[in-house]
Amino acid sequence: MVGPKPSCEAFLKDQVPNGWRTAVGHSQRLATRLQFLPWSDRARLMDDFIWGEARRLLSNDEITAVINRQPYTLATSHAILEYTTMCSAVMTSILILLAEQGEAVGAHHALVLLLSRDSEHQDAGVEWVRRGGFASLQAEMTTLPGFAFLYLAVYPNDSAESFMARDAFWTAMLGY
Repeated sequence: MVGPKPSCEAFLKDQVPNGWRTAVGHSQRLATRLQFLPWSDRARLMDDFIWGEARRLLSNDEITAVINRQPYTLATSHAILEYTTMCSAVMTSILILLAEQGEAVGAHHALVLLLSRDSEHQDAGVEWVRRGGFASLQAEMTTLPGFAFLYLAVYPNDSAESFMARDAFWTAMLGY
């Protein structure tokens, strides 16, 4: 099992003060399963975690509010904020535990980097998209409903990311 790193634990205590122990457990278990896999397989396992957390932490009404971008529910739901914080903090801590630094190596890696709560990770993901990866990012997201849902929750506005995530979510869920 991937062991705890003090920097990772401190990060999770800061980001998820009421659930940091749970986040540490998720991070360590996932990092152990992911460490020797290619990014495409890592993304599938992370997607299962992200979608599972949505079903565990959010009510059906909150899931519907995220998908349909219902502003009042999005703005007032503590559970949606808790969900996005937990998932993005776990994604960040996995990157820390696996010592993933530097440039994105593909769309799956970029999906995770863009959700990270670390600015260096985000910059690496943005740089990958700038180099022409937007279409590839969107294509991969259509097979990963958990990532598409989390992007919808993180970007509840009328941004390009939000529209991409909504289209990808429905494509993934309807199997087109």
